[in-house]
Amino acid sequence: MIFYAFPAYIRLLYYILEFVAILMGVSSKYSKTWAAGSYFDLILSSAMMMLLFIATITIIFFTDSTTLFATEELTNITTFALVFCASIGWIMAIHAGIAFDILPLIHGVVTFEYTLLRHYLLVNVAGQALILAGLLTGDVQLMQDFSTAGIALLSWSLVMLGDPGKNLYQNKKSRSDDEVGIASSLPGLLLPLFGIASFTTWVLRDIPGMIELGFAIILVIFLNMINFATILSHFNRRVNMAIIKPKHIPMIFITLLSLSTLHAVMAFLYGRGNVSNDMFSISLGLPFLWIFVTSKPFKLLRNSISKNSTPHSKLILASLFSYPLLVATTAFNRFGIDIGNGVTYALFLFCTSLLCVWGMALYLHEDHLHKSTHTRKTPWLTLLSTIAGAMLIIIIYIGIDVENDGFSEIEILWAMTILISFIAWAIVMVKDVFLGEKDWHKIPMYYDRFIEKE
Repeated sequence: MIFYAFPAYIRLLYYILEFVAILMGVSSKYSKTWAAGSYFDLILSSAMMMLLFIATITIIFFTDSTTLFATEELTNITTFALVFCASIGWIMAIHAGIAFDILPLIHGVVTFEYTLLRHYLLVNVAGQALILAGLLTGDVQLMQDFSTAGIALLSWSLVMLGDPGKNLYQNKKSRSDDEVGIASSLPGLLLPLFGIASFTTWVLRDIPGMIELGFAIILVIFLNMINFATILSHFNRRVNMAIIKPKHIPMIFITLLSLSTLHAVMAFLYGRGNVSNDMFSISLGLPFLWIFVTSKPFKLLRNSISKNSTPHSKLILASLFSYPLLVATTAFNRFGIDIGNGVTYALFLFCTSLLCVWGMALYLHEDHLHKSTHTRKTPWLTLLSTIAGAMLIIIIYIGIDVENDGFSEIEILWAMTILISFIAWAIVMVKDVFLGEKDWHKIPMYYDRFIEKE
């Protein structure tokens, strides 16, 4: 056991020496390669916070803390706090870790310093902790007060990333983002805007339509944009399937943002009772349908099942193919199935988004191990349990009642499936570093081609 963990001790020693070098002012942080490998710190923090997130939800289920869900208005506010904690908290932390790790390599730009990474990590974790603490009190006023402080910190964590995002956009090497286009650098430029907008919707939550607008901004505009950029980065750049021609990416990406913004407007009006449920549902389905259609799904499917298929992440592929399910749930009401609009948001967050970010993180992690793409194994337990969780979400929403007297066993089972999928994914990630026989490398395979000799 100690022998297998030896590479991990070497890596720990490296981080200690790096930190000492920073204190002495002789760090290599001004090299575009210094942040390579920093993804693991953010993933570990994300793992810890996700465990606390699932534990909080489970405690609420078992203790019948229905005060926070006593009315439809309180249900929306409490759910918004949970969604904020998950999406801008531990999910965004993984995305940030991936970005810190590879974007400086790809674009040849030193966009941030070591202290920014640590400050982001601290603010992100503190914001999540405050929200979860407020939820555990079971008191409506305390929950909202704690959540205000937590959401403020999480929003600030996005604003903090604005400066490196701006530097990346302005100073990137020419043609460095050709394979992914503006989807590689534009999201970082928009982070402060999303942070301010998201916090504003929470502060103004008593105004009709603001909570609905907040859901749309966080999930449909922000997280969906990051999701699409990740899918493009994996298939267009990393595995070179070229699902979208680079010259078409600006038009596709801008159209996605336009459709997502249209839904945000419709969500605000729907919350105020100014548009019908059908209009809301149609506007919600359009951005998801656009991503699926423009990503050449049938080309990907043929490539995946062909004899000479290109190795790729099946988690990310499953994430892409979950988009039709999202579109289908927006159309249920038109066929007499009263499932509620929240099911689409829930499926996107806990299925589509999770599969995408977990798949990207795992693939990058195995790149750092320099593991052959032909020998990489799919974490089937993670994939199948996440899909099972998605099915349970649909069942939950079919029978949901905001004035119920407690939470059903199905909801507890859903929390358990998410926990199982997370643990299975975490085991795959961690065992290769702390118990694996393969050496961990600071520069991930494939991305070393972006490093020019100085």
